[in-house]
Amino acid sequence: MSFFDLLKTVPMFSSLSDRELTVIEALQGVETFRRDEVIIKQEETGRSLYVVIEGAVSITRSTPETHKIRLAEVLRGEVLGELSALDAGPRLADGTAMQDCKLLALHRDKFLLFVQNEP
Repeated sequence: MSFFDLLKTVPMFSSLSDRELTVIEALQGVETFRRDEVIIKQEETGRSLYVVIEGAVSITRSTPETHKIRLAEVLRGEVLGELSALDAGPRLADGTAMQDCKLLALHRDKFLLFVQNEP
């Protein structure tokens, strides 16, 4: 499956036209992460959102007692980090590669430029 076809299956992008998806595809970069590598860190400012191409990501949140609570598992075609990437707020949870991962990364500044230039 091509990146373009993968984006068509992502709910966040599914209502976009083929032309708009082509623009989004061109704005994204591919990033790889090793198993147990932290992709997004709780409380850090969000600057990118990610779409999983290969692998799986564990989403956890640390409590004041320093316990980690597992919230979700993000799989192929799913998005992580979108909320804080769009509002530049702090990340609400950690995202850690459960295995070697390949992700499409869309940086906030590029996405906002796309939104401003599209009707």
